[in-house]
Amino acid sequence: MEVVVKIANEPLNPTEAVDHVTRPDCGAISVFCGTTRDNFKGREVVRLEYEAYPTMADKVIRELVEEIGGGDVRRVYVAHRVGEVGVGGVSCGSDQRKGSYLEEGMV
Repeated sequence: MEVVVKIANEPLNPTEAVDHVTRPDCGAISVFCGTTRDNFKGREVVRLEYEAYPTMADKVIRELVEEIGGGDVRRVYVAHRVGEVGVGGVSCGSDQRKGSYLEEGMV
């Protein structure tokens, strides 16, 4: 399985993920984009701020992909923002929640 992990200070581009995982021998692509919403538990949100230790984040993300990937999954692209992400901004390109596409083998 080919895995790309991107920890980025700049805005994420979902097209990058699609371009990476597209293959002529695969018939489906699943993309998840987490975005900053304008509220949380009834309170206004104007931005999120993310920090990461890139080397460790890359290692842990790759371990998680290997652990839950498999089957016919051929390519995986995981991206996560660091820094400030305003309302509507894309902050991650994989689903960490139970029942995610990757966990279900649907990537």
